[in-house]
Amino acid sequence: MRGSILLLLLIGVESAPSKGVQDLCRDEAKSTTTVRENVIVAIRGGGFRRRPGQAMIHPCCPSDEDARRVFMSVLTFINKLKTYGFGDTRVLGTTYGCPAGDAHYTKELQEWYEPYLKQSSDWTMLSHGSKAHDKHRQKSGAQGLWTQSKFVVSELQARLKPVVAAAPPKLLVELRADEMVAVRNWTLFRECLDEGPAGDVVPGAYARCYAHWDDLPDSPSVVPAMRELFKLGPERTACAENVVRRQVRGSCVADDAFPNHAWLHRAPAKD
Repeated sequence: MRGSILLLLLIGVESAPSKGVQDLCRDEAKSTTTVRENVIVAIRGGGFRRRPGQAMIHPCCPSDEDARRVFMSVLTFINKLKTYGFGDTRVLGTTYGCPAGDAHYTKELQEWYEPYLKQSSDWTMLSHGSKAHDKHRQKSGAQGLWTQSKFVVSELQARLKPVVAAAPPKLLVELRADEMVAVRNWTLFRECLDEGPAGDVVPGAYARCYAHWDDLPDSPSVVPAMRELFKLGPERTACAENVVRRQVRGSCVADDAFPNHAWLHRAPAKD
């Protein structure tokens, strides 16, 4: 019970940046001298869950067909971005091995995205085993929570920050590795970019702000908090519905290679 209450409290925490990040965000958004080129697509995760949005669900491996469908949707998205004048795309990826130590899927992903990796360090595959997981879970303390997904987000953000700072993009997009993506109307897509960040689609003027946000969580709270910081108002419904994401489910295996076979790890509560 105490663990459930703590989880709800964590989910409900607003994502608020430090004063230094707020100043960086405002200065960057006002800048008229920053040269912005091309696109950065940041891809995270690797577990195809049986049901979306459930912390206790075991991660699952996709079939080759499902994995290819997700990749092809991202490839179409990248090609369309270039067609509509956004330039070349650089991919940064942080994934983790499939359950039971089967790394075939994530290694194949890296091969598919190879043409969009500027250097070998642009793609990182983390261990799916308990050793790496427990190492980072310790950061949250005796009563804390740490999920594999938060580890992935943290690692990706650490690499994303210097890349965005060194070469500010026209557009920054963050995607989950198990989601297909499509744009219904590309004219509307460009219009919506003039209205600020929406979902995890971040126009260039806000890219450094997004990448430097303190303790970027594995949740959709960052962009609404950014819009509040910049007094942009709520995202238009038409903009929100124009970028379609669909999570692809995987085929779970009996042993997911996590301690206690749980996606969410909870430190034992003290009496």
